[in-house]
Amino acid sequence: MGRIGSACLLLLALLLPVVASIGPLPKALLACMGLLLSVKILQLDHAAAGSVMRRHPLWHALAPFDIESARAVRPGADRIALLEMLAYGVLASIAWLGLSRPWPMTQGLPLVPLFLGMGLVYCGMETLTVGLRFAHRLAGVEVSAMQRAPILARSIGEFWSERWNRPVSTWLNRYVFRPVTRRHGRVLAMLSTFAISAALHAWLFFVAVGWRAAAMAGSFFLLQGVLVLLEHGLCIQAWPSVARRAWTVGLLLFSSPLFVLPVLQVLRVDAIGLAR
Repeated sequence: MGRIGSACLLLLALLLPVVASIGPLPKALLACMGLLLSVKILQLDHAAAGSVMRRHPLWHALAPFDIESARAVRPGADRIALLEMLAYGVLASIAWLGLSRPWPMTQGLPLVPLFLGMGLVYCGMETLTVGLRFAHRLAGVEVSAMQRAPILARSIGEFWSERWNRPVSTWLNRYVFRPVTRRHGRVLAMLSTFAISAALHAWLFFVAVGWRAAAMAGSFFLLQGVLVLLEHGLCIQAWPSVARRAWTVGLLLFSSPLFVLPVLQVLRVDAIGLAR
């Protein structure tokens, strides 16, 4: 009966943003919540009896991280986290203000809005994740970092597996990459992992703004999987650190329009008519 109830709740969470008569951003947020709930239900089904997530199911359902890693500490303000949150918040606000005005096309490309959008996505994500850790620390709970300075990654693989949105990468590693690796090897496991990520993001953007944005966002994550495999073939671990960082930042910047443009469409940014 419990699993039937969970399945009904999951179906409702996934269908609600599809049928709701609301704007793109609320639809995207509802879709994110539905995906989060899907992940949480899967984790709860595999959790051991007496685990933290079974003892605190509501906290587990709402937290965008694995609460098993949380530990009780003395309540207080983390000054470093506060400074990081304020700094990233200011940068995200500057990017948002920049996107509020129209920009001309540069050689057929919306270069300025694209770079501002990249800054908004990166700094906005850092603001949210650091802010979440700061709020938990105030309440006397220390949680693992959800991001680990992604800008310092020295490979595309390191960026996605160790630095960016670590709760999601941990979930994909546990439920997709490792099981597929055991049965079919690392290459298929890597492609399967990014394919699942592509499908999840594509669904989110499809619900919010339609199939074109969904195709772009899905293509972005499929491309990341190909780039990770290319890195292994090129043995970039043997490259100088500077070259590895340049490779990583360069490829992420080059491919990011596939993700940033759909994000700007969800936000209804009209810097160059993207929202039309």
